[in-house]
Amino acid sequence: MRKLSVATIVFLVLISVAALAAADVQDSLVGKVVEGTYPVVLNNSTLAKEAIVIDGTSYLPVRAVAEALKMDVSFENNTVILKSTGAPVVKQGSGQLGGGQQGGPMEDVAQILGITTDELRSELKAGTTLEQIASDKGITLDQLKEQWLANRKTELDNQVSQGKLTAEQAQSVLTRLEDIDLSKLGTEPGMGGNGPSDGSLQMPPSDANYQK
Repeated sequence: MRKLSVATIVFLVLISVAALAAADVQDSLVGKVVEGTYPVVLNNSTLAKEAIVIDGTSYLPVRAVAEALKMDVSFENNTVILKSTGAPVVKQGSGQLGGGQQGGPMEDVAQILGITTDELRSELKAGTTLEQIASDKGITLDQLKEQWLANRKTELDNQVSQGKLTAEQAQSVLTRLEDIDLSKLGTEPGMGGNGPSDGSLQMPPSDANYQK
């Protein structure tokens, strides 16, 4: 699983727009089979449109991402045009694309355990498993995951009540979260390990591209 920081998202959106204008860079996706879909979380808000995977490459919905970042989107001369309209709704920096109540597991798990994110990260890097850390706090790994999922469900329910997601979309996201193996937290990219950041936008293994 791959995670992208907010700064990375903005950068990749902009360079991908330029790439889309060049016919020799972007192959036609017409007739290609969608191999899977994945939820996209920006600052605790799950986008209504999911990312799709075609030929091992993930594609994010440009309009949904741009609107979440408060950017205008237009399509002119076979080119996607993005224009900034104000301050992004997400903060830049490690962990801000979903950590804790922002959307990613590292800060959220640390909060449940009653320790700081740095403390959790240090223990994991030192070789202590999350199961051992949880046991020291008097809970099992299964109980930890149940609490994490409960927190996530509350967030998703709030988004449904606010009209940001449908009940079906929220359930789809929750189902995918249930498949996450928290025991791998801090040990691999996309789970707070050696990925590009400690945010929480989780994407399938591939380069992230952006489609309107």
